[in-house]
Amino acid sequence: SFVEHFATLIRTTAAERPPVMLVAGARNVGKSTCCRYFVNALWSTFGEVYFLETDLGQPELTPPGLVSLHHIHGPLLSFSQAGRSTEPASCVGSFFAGATTAAAHPSLYAGSVRAAFEAYLEVCRKCTSSTLPPLVVNSHGWLTGLGLELVSAVLAAVQPLLVIRIRSGSAAIVEEGGSEVETSGGSSPLAARVERGEGAKRRRSMLAKCGPLARELKCAAHTEAVEESSVLVDVDSVAKPSSAPGGRRPVGGPVAAELRWLRFASCFRSDLDPCRPPTAGLALRDFFGPLPRMRLPLAELRFG
Repeated sequence: SFVEHFATLIRTTAAERPPVMLVAGARNVGKSTCCRYFVNALWSTFGEVYFLETDLGQPELTPPGLVSLHHIHGPLLSFSQAGRSTEPASCVGSFFAGATTAAAHPSLYAGSVRAAFEAYLEVCRKCTSSTLPPLVVNSHGWLTGLGLELVSAVLAAVQPLLVIRIRSGSAAIVEEGGSEVETSGGSSPLAARVERGEGAKRRRSMLAKCGPLARELKCAAHTEAVEESSVLVDVDSVAKPSSAPGGRRPVGGPVAAELRWLRFASCFRSDLDPCRPPTAGLALRDFFGPLPRMRLPLAELRFG
């Protein structure tokens, strides 16, 4: 299994590099579900595991807009919008990226990912065990244009040992010349992984070849170091289409904006139903009214 293979990689490379697994793929292919499975399986094997969330719009354990690192000390059994208080997880560090999408502030997003990963490296430096705690990284599903560049920045920042790339049933990986890429797993340089892209994407967007933003992302993620090779495994998604024909609302579930609201609301109001989207016309005054007032100590806040 993937977990057994990753455990073998951890034991054979324990002294060389941190044990990082990254899950990538397009939207609605089951990345978050796979991350929960891998986190629980690795926790059962090693007793502890860390989880790095880089999906700003649909995070598992925090409100939308945060890149966060969590220490998992038990199985994750609740659904994401139930709130972090129901999960056996403690937040090591969280960084606000300015919006619920990385497109708003790309360099701030890349810097937040690097800062969260540095928090994990600090944990590894303080670890006295012979085996470092594994890290599972969840990525966003935006894999075209700027979104692909941001995924590239995440890959270069965390330097994963193992990359699980989940493909939808209709997706086809295409090289620049138009020939289909071999789908078997194997050792592949980091740059070659990102250049393949997904779907009908041809290698990289023009952003990688010119423009100051590409260089700014590289600097923000601190990816000047030599890229390490990683094991890439392609798997096909078994997730069913979430949208009904001719409509945007998922069958039997809320839309993305309602899910973001439920994730946000669960962090402040535990009395709200985590399965029921908000009623139309709910004012912020009514939402925050029952909460106690508090002041944030500026001395404990960090900016930049």
